Amino acid sequence: MSIFLRLFGRKIEVLTPAYVAPRADRVDVHRGFEVQANSDIISGYQFCATIQMRTPLRVLRRHGEVHNGIGSEPPEIATEMWEGIWIPVTRSLRELGFDIDDPITGTVASDVGPIPFDGGDYLKFLFAVREAAEGNGTVQDRRDATAKSLRKPAGIKFVRALGGADAILARLFPSFASTVPRMPGKVATALIEAGFGSPSAINAASDSQLRTIDGVGPGLIAALRSQASQAPDLNSRFVDRVIR
Repeated sequence: MSIFLRLFGRKIEVLTPAYVAPRADRVDVHRGFEVQANSDIISGYQFCATIQMRTPLRVLRRHGEVHNGIGSEPPEIATEMWEGIWIPVTRSLRELGFDIDDPITGTVASDVGPIPFDGGDYLKFLFAVREAAEGNGTVQDRRDATAKSLRKPAGIKFVRALGGADAILARLFPSFASTVPRMPGKVATALIEAGFGSPSAINAASDSQLRTIDGVGPGLIAALRSQASQAPDLNSRFVDRVIR
């Protein structure tokens, strides 16, 4: 099927492919009648990842990927709506028969502010950090590798914009003590400094030993022991909060 458009006083013929609606259970593709209604000028989809530290590497690596055509669904990338979305892409002026380039489009949002649509240096920085955080090894190994990646000169400005290396590490690999419900920050620090930073250390400590920490009472001891009993790694002082 084809239709005729009149642009800039010029009549051109445009093929209009059949539109295939995405599956109802998909969370990573733009929905709406405008795609079908504008199939004459939409050439396909482009994936726009959420450019943030929390976004998995598997999603970040697909940012900017193009799926040509609307006659089939684009690949499924995001498993959560916040991770990213396929957005409709309009045909270029050259595809519509004009010998001129499209205007250069600007930026995309990120957790350090607007950046070039292709991700620029910030996306490269996220690749390095997420590769370290999602790598092989224990939680401690990956935390150490992440800390090393955050010290590289090329990413210093981004580390500062995100609140510093300690804040980033605490987001990805928080201390076990800090994840206990209703745990005050000062008390968590005191527990770690006293040698009660891991689940195994909590399990081995008596109630009287734990009560020597200022701010620790029966309620907090119960919460500590409950959290320690559910810990996947009894010997780690840190919890893996890295989304993959």
